Amino acid sequence: MKYSEAQTEPDDDPAPAVADPATGEVRVLADLCGTCIYRQGNLMHLAPGRLRQLAQEALARRGHIVCHSTLPALAPSGTKGAICRGFANAHGSAIFAIRMAPLIGRLVEVPPPPARDSTPEERNA
Repeated sequence: MKYSEAQTEPDDDPAPAVADPATGEVRVLADLCGTCIYRQGNLMHLAPGRLRQLAQEALARRGHIVCHSTLPALAPSGTKGAICRGFANAHGSAIFAIRMAPLIGRLVEVPPPPARDSTPEERNA
């Protein structure tokens, strides 16, 4: 897929929480997921400049980017949200949740979830 054919991503779905309020744990992926937006090759087919825009928006709101492989629409059932490892590697000290984790609980590195199998309906869409 060429950059001119880049797909848009749904921005209207709320991102899952990356922190567990009961334990104070803040989840971050231990490794880049297989299609991390920070991997070489634009594996998620983002429009030119979109990655920079996502990062700037997250940093401006003192937030983070949730790994797309942990989003409910893409992740296996039961997967909990986690901070994108690529974003954490690039902006770790600027990420509020990562800076605060030691003060409110702890930072927990979780493995990237396995790719979710598509349903028959999705394959036929």
